[in-house]
Amino acid sequence: MPQANLAGATDSGHAAYFAFRDTLLGAARTKVLGGAELCEVGRLIYGSPQGLSLYGVAAPDMEARGLRLLGRTTIECSVDAYVAPVADAVAELHAALAPAEDAMVVDLFCGSGNFGYHLGTRLGRRVYACELDPAVYEATRNNLDRLGLDIELHLLDYRDLLGKLPPCSPHDTYIVEPPWGPAFTADGLDLTRTSPPVPEILQDILRSRDGEPCLVAIKTNDQIANDSLATAFSSAVHLRTITPKATLPYGANMDFHLYRLGSPQAAEQSVESAVAVAGLFDTIGLRYEEAYQHLPEQLASLEWLLARLPASARVLDIGSGTGRPTAELLANAGHRVTGIDVSATMADLAAQQVPSAHFALADVRTFEDLATGWDAICAYFPLLSMPRPELDATLAAITEGLAPGGYFIFATVPCDWDDDTMVWMGHQVKATSYPADVYVEKLRGCGLEIAHHAVTTFQPRFPGMDAETHLFVYARKPLGI
Repeated sequence: MPQANLAGATDSGHAAYFAFRDTLLGAARTKVLGGAELCEVGRLIYGSPQGLSLYGVAAPDMEARGLRLLGRTTIECSVDAYVAPVADAVAELHAALAPAEDAMVVDLFCGSGNFGYHLGTRLGRRVYACELDPAVYEATRNNLDRLGLDIELHLLDYRDLLGKLPPCSPHDTYIVEPPWGPAFTADGLDLTRTSPPVPEILQDILRSRDGEPCLVAIKTNDQIANDSLATAFSSAVHLRTITPKATLPYGANMDFHLYRLGSPQAAEQSVESAVAVAGLFDTIGLRYEEAYQHLPEQLASLEWLLARLPASARVLDIGSGTGRPTAELLANAGHRVTGIDVSATMADLAAQQVPSAHFALADVRTFEDLATGWDAICAYFPLLSMPRPELDATLAAITEGLAPGGYFIFATVPCDWDDDTMVWMGHQVKATSYPADVYVEKLRGCGLEIAHHAVTTFQPRFPGMDAETHLFVYARKPLGI
């Protein structure tokens, strides 16, 4: 692979990058790259030689450290800057689950082994890895030995490794990065066509565990074909998506997704749904406010509420987001507002933007102050992530938490969803809801008087999003209950 070919790729944009990639995956597939070539790879893909960094070693230092990278590995590997945030996210998920004495990281198609290295180091867990290509295996074995990294690496088919590893705990984390090859299509990456197909790999993981739940981390690119990610993980729980900064043309950048595979206990599902929502809104941040701040029905419902509240009313804002407009309008009117959100980023933003209100990092399902007689409770779209039994229980708990005569403003997307998968603001999410008439009857069944309900449409200010159907309900708890 002559240096001239690499250098020329920097000037030709989209087409040149893919030609360059094809060289590294073709003629230079098994070539061990020299130091200058590795630095050029870093410049072309990541913007600087240091961008190509594995095991904490950047490209300018790799040759001197005795590290060996094949042409294909420089394209297929997950670099430090990408997988370190993924390892942090997995650590957060582990911390949210019940403690486990032991767990393992299993890297089924390890390539460079860098993904498994970061997960094992961040989690303090033993890493088991396998690689079927002898040339890649030998290069990675050399690198691990040179750096003294304690990863148990096998020259094996992934199914053989699975057969050697009985499950340790629900914290066990499997890395899934099969060769993409024929999965590249004109429409993007089709995960049902990887080699082997991702759905087949997931079934093999579950089979090796007798169905016991585990975590799965998968790398994809940023253009998924035929909804194949959702199809492959249709029976799993989506927990988090981590999106590195794009450095390449659309369709060539990386995304990382975390899922719960198997059937966790109900308590774990509650924790995981909260963690997934927290991670989503930590990522979205102020973009949510930009997309939804001009929602007219929300402003109208707040005007209705403000006209009826007593002076200095106690108001709870569930899923308070950035604090605007709900907490801000209510606090500016002199009311005592408490906002709760499962996203630390949202709670911090709200506290900065609305200093006259109080905000807490909390889940309404476990919020200790819910049943303390609120004059009003607002819930603008926060209940969409709950399983239906918990959604029903939360509506009843909200009713119980209102003072007699207190008001409940509720908004949601009314659909017959039961843990359905969809894309929202560029992220894959799971959602649960009911049709509008079912919601109205459920609120009446809780003992609330319905003052107003309406189904409307709204176009979020976010690229690629379709108009949404919304249900707004104004309700009141009778004085006698």
